[in-house]
Amino acid sequence: MDQQVPQRGGNDEGVRSEDAQIVLSDYLSLQKYSTIRTAKEQRSKQAASESCSANGEFWKRARLFPEGQHILLPSFHVTEWLPASPGRYFTERARRERENAEQYWTGGEYLPLGKLGMILGGIGSVRLASNRTKHGVLHFLGATSSGDSSQGIPLCVTSDMYGQVVGAIREYGGMQCHVAGTIQVLDRSIDRLSFDAGIPRYAILVDDIRVTNPSRRGTVQAAVSVLYGGACREYERDYRTNNALGWSFAYFNPATDSASGLSKAVEWIEDYVRRYSVSEGPRIVGDFDEHMEHFQLPVAMRLSSLRKGNGDIEGLAALTTQYSIPFDVDQVRQEQQRLRTELRREAPSYDVALSFAGEDRAHARAIAELLRAAGVKVFFDEYEQATLWGMNLYTHLSEIYTNKATFCLMFISTNYAAKLWTKREREAAQARAFRENREYILPLRLDDTVIPGLDETVGYIDLRTVSDDEVARLVQTKISSFRN
Repeated sequence: MDQQVPQRGGNDEGVRSEDAQIVLSDYLSLQKYSTIRTAKEQRSKQAASESCSANGEFWKRARLFPEGQHILLPSFHVTEWLPASPGRYFTERARRERENAEQYWTGGEYLPLGKLGMILGGIGSVRLASNRTKHGVLHFLGATSSGDSSQGIPLCVTSDMYGQVVGAIREYGGMQCHVAGTIQVLDRSIDRLSFDAGIPRYAILVDDIRVTNPSRRGTVQAAVSVLYGGACREYERDYRTNNALGWSFAYFNPATDSASGLSKAVEWIEDYVRRYSVSEGPRIVGDFDEHMEHFQLPVAMRLSSLRKGNGDIEGLAALTTQYSIPFDVDQVRQEQQRLRTELRREAPSYDVALSFAGEDRAHARAIAELLRAAGVKVFFDEYEQATLWGMNLYTHLSEIYTNKATFCLMFISTNYAAKLWTKREREAAQARAFRENREYILPLRLDDTVIPGLDETVGYIDLRTVSDDEVARLVQTKISSFRN
């Protein structure tokens, strides 16, 4: 990057408290997505469908839309990346911030205050992990008419919708789709820093997504932004600042074969942080991707921890104190505790549910005992006799295998294929696997019986050659991998 001394403006004004507050507020607001529990919301009976053909049109009209308003987004690019600060890009202040940032352009890159100006201007994208609830799994995507995910609209989609598009999205960077859904207002009780009153906190709960064609390569782009610690050192001569935080971002093409992909953006950001931080060991404060870790530098206030209710409250309190931002630590702790409690309540009751024929009970019992001894929450009927006593087993067991477990261990045998009860359990488990589009059923083979609806190419463990101890160990590894 060309490192000329800028001809307009400098880098010594310092970061204003109100600017730091806006950026930190946007980051904290990402935990709001953790409170969305279901995509089966009813549309408002008073509101007919409204069509928006562009990002700006949606955000400029958004304040007029009630919760439950049905929205149509024709020919939008759908991508894994959603805006870090939805709607901010289209505010008048954001436009001014982007214009002002140009005085910090060096010809090769923005100085740190220019980077901050662009982020205040609405530049930035995130990729969020799914919400796992008793009602199923919700995935988060972004829809953008322009191809720039920073300008887009957050979407919440079910697993079957996600499965339709995610493979092609990763290959091409996006898919052009007709999207329909209802507006959901994100939980404002989580806001502990003020934010722009004119920007509604909206996401669209999608009820229909129809693919038209892949996005042309290079059309979709995302910008990842970070905060970093350590005062900025002297930039050339006469351009310096002593701020505790700096900001940076980088655009990239999310297509899998793109030479300017995410890994290049991460490398560039890390280099930028090392060049502008006075610290010998600078750290990233906050990140942008719950799907995977990227940085070699240490990362504080991780997005994944924040969304699980385990945010670094003390670290955040120190930052808000430094920038004189009003911040009630006790309230935030209570809110994070509430979020943890809600997530635990929505979490499946069991790590694994065992489905087996009565003739194969000895095999099931041996593995169940090993798993329970290792601290795994197991649904095994012998452990649930008091609970099952007097219940409608048809209804209850269907609920267990459909919604209450993270995985189903299916003991496949001739006896399993022949029984009516195991057929019901299998059908419930298969419905769950189809809905979530993941490896929910973990087959354990006692013989070579073919099970209807279970693809023969699905990986399995053969209990004729693998020990019970090894099966228990593999199940624990599977659970650990899923949780992380």
